[in-house]
Amino acid sequence: MAPWVSLFIWLAAPCLFLTTSAAPTATSQPPGIPPTRRIITGHDASARVIITHDDLVAGSDASYGVIIQPLWSTAELPPDVSSPADKGLADVGLHNNGTVLRVVGFPPKTKGEMHRTWTLDYLVVLEGEVTLTLEEGGTAAVARGGDVMVQQATLHGWENDGDEWARLFCVLVKSQPPVVGGEELPEVAPKE
Repeated sequence: MAPWVSLFIWLAAPCLFLTTSAAPTATSQPPGIPPTRRIITGHDASARVIITHDDLVAGSDASYGVIIQPLWSTAELPPDVSSPADKGLADVGLHNNGTVLRVVGFPPKTKGEMHRTWTLDYLVVLEGEVTLTLEEGGTAAVARGGDVMVQQATLHGWENDGDEWARLFCVLVKSQPPVVGGEELPEVAPKE
């Protein structure tokens, strides 16, 4: 099973729907990782708490065979939590000016490109094993199921050297640009 690497492609097509009890359905799913069920709460017109979304989210292909499952995002901080819009369908690319929640799947024998985003990333390995690689001469760390990583706008890449898919649960929050020795470090997009 799999996690994340070169976060590029996203679903776009806003969709509004409110339900209180709907059986989850999945769209077409690339092989390797299962759809992820998401349950989103909100309020109805009477201010009662309801389930606004209960569905299965399939992934889409990104670079290097990586699968990205967009679960939710907000375009601002603090987030607007009053809109009934399906914010899992927003096209945010690598990141936005708010928050991004996604599951990323890495196929076996995958090496992603180095990249840096101006985000604070909270990452949990759900399944499999990934290697967090740092810039040349830097160290690397192998993360396994249950391990947690915090990326502070650092230049990094992901590798899955194993024979099984790996999956990462990822929360990205817009950050200030990192400053080292008085110099602002640039964002670095992965090569396609």
